Amino acid sequence: MSASLSGLNDFPSLRRWLKDYCEKKGYDCWHDYGPADLEKYRSDPVKILLMNSESVECYDKCIPPDAYLEWIKNGEKTPRYGSVLVTFIREYISLLWEQKPIPPFDQSSASKLFQDVVCLLNNMRGTIYMNASIRTNDTGTSAEDKARVRSDAVEFAPYRKRLVEILRPGIIICGGESAKNGLFLEGGAFEQSAWKNESLFEAEDFTIVSTGHLGRPNVFGGYENLHQIASDCAAAYVQKKLRGV
Repeated sequence: MSASLSGLNDFPSLRRWLKDYCEKKGYDCWHDYGPADLEKYRSDPVKILLMNSESVECYDKCIPPDAYLEWIKNGEKTPRYGSVLVTFIREYISLLWEQKPIPPFDQSSASKLFQDVVCLLNNMRGTIYMNASIRTNDTGTSAEDKARVRSDAVEFAPYRKRLVEILRPGIIICGGESAKNGLFLEGGAFEQSAWKNESLFEAEDFTIVSTGHLGRPNVFGGYENLHQIASDCAAAYVQKKLRGV
């Protein structure tokens, strides 16, 4: 797998590679990951990859890159909460660039944002949304098939590595243990040793954000913790850019 991927230098080629690979392996369903709006992603100075771990409904065909927009519209909790975090980060970076202060946390505003589909979609169209699985992870419940997810992470580690190398997201959010393990593993986007048990750290020249599973407020710490993580991320990101990194 790695040899055939190393010669790919653009996203359309990577998408074709994934399609060919999955068809040859006989997989009847897989996620064609990437931003819903590729041109918006390319033109946005703040490039974000959000990786979650969730069990999703079973599809009988390839799942397109913009499927997560429908999940947000339908009120699916994990992509909704993830979208709130992405929106916080984007808004706070914008404020800091304008030399304006980040507002204090407000529970009511955060709750309203969770319901503001138009705002969430606008901030997510140019964001890469990935699940810990490439293939469908449907267990019929919210429970995760951890063994299959781990196997999938190993099988597609080189693919995810090349995706990160080609699309170069400046900020990578890992929502939960399986999301972390899908990116930080041998042969993956980052070596396992690069992981730090911190909510914010640098791996190579990428800003890594770590949270608990983004479908469970009691695990990720609720809106207030998302606000704090986003504030820290925005400050670190802006400082890094001011240093020319």
